[in-house]
Amino acid sequence: ALKIIKSNDDYLSAKEREKNFQRFKREMEILSRLHNPFILSVVDVIEIEINGQKVVGLITDMVEGSNLEGVIKREKGGMSPQKAVEFAGELTIALETLRKVSLVHRDLKPANIFLQDMPDGKQIVRLGDFGIAAFEELMGEERKENPPEPWETIKKKYNARITNAGMVRGSPPYMSPEQVSAGLMTHRSDLYSLGVVIYEMISGKRLFDAVSANDTMIKHLTEKPLTLYDAGYKDIPKWLDGIVMKLLSKNPADRFYSASEVFAALKAGVKEDYPE
Repeated sequence: ALKIIKSNDDYLSAKEREKNFQRFKREMEILSRLHNPFILSVVDVIEIEINGQKVVGLITDMVEGSNLEGVIKREKGGMSPQKAVEFAGELTIALETLRKVSLVHRDLKPANIFLQDMPDGKQIVRLGDFGIAAFEELMGEERKENPPEPWETIKKKYNARITNAGMVRGSPPYMSPEQVSAGLMTHRSDLYSLGVVIYEMISGKRLFDAVSANDTMIKHLTEKPLTLYDAGYKDIPKWLDGIVMKLLSKNPADRFYSASEVFAALKAGVKEDYPE
């Protein structure tokens, strides 16, 4: 598959366009070093000129299938807990690979989780779109350039523009509280996003879906979500509901330490309730 940057972004300055090209090439460099069956592989990068305009593209594995966003929309009312656990387990394996190289995805969401059709009729996840991924040590430099405001200050603003709090990157419905406030981000930020994705897989609805992106981000900072059981999904095992709520903790220290811990918790529950 070929993924390219549009060449008709005339509204962008030459400097902004070049910055996008460099980010795109950086995504290729990151992906080419990651080897995991649940991460979308990059084969090559191309950089050519067409009619005097530079075109940059990534050549990736071809995913025969859909993405998780499309499946959730088709599965009105959400998918079964068993299927959600299966996909979640594969995502934890992908995220653990990132953790081992101190890389934070920063944009984990259903649209970036592709579903590969397998010969046996099953599907496996392929995590892609690393355009805003960053290594933990490099994010420290970003914070020096764009110092964040303290969490308490952000919370008091409510209707203020969250994006003034520093360099905020990501997709508001899936951003961790520390990502919203441009705070220190680690692997645990991706774990929060994983919790949001699992919640959406089971419920068929976004965890927080306010009128504006700004209001959605404020909810991630301040609003405690209902458990899936309390939200009406009575067939969910207590252990799975507990895993999701732990992932959704506002304080990163209250979440799981690593994706491998999440995998272990999922595995223990599966052995108990879904031995098949």
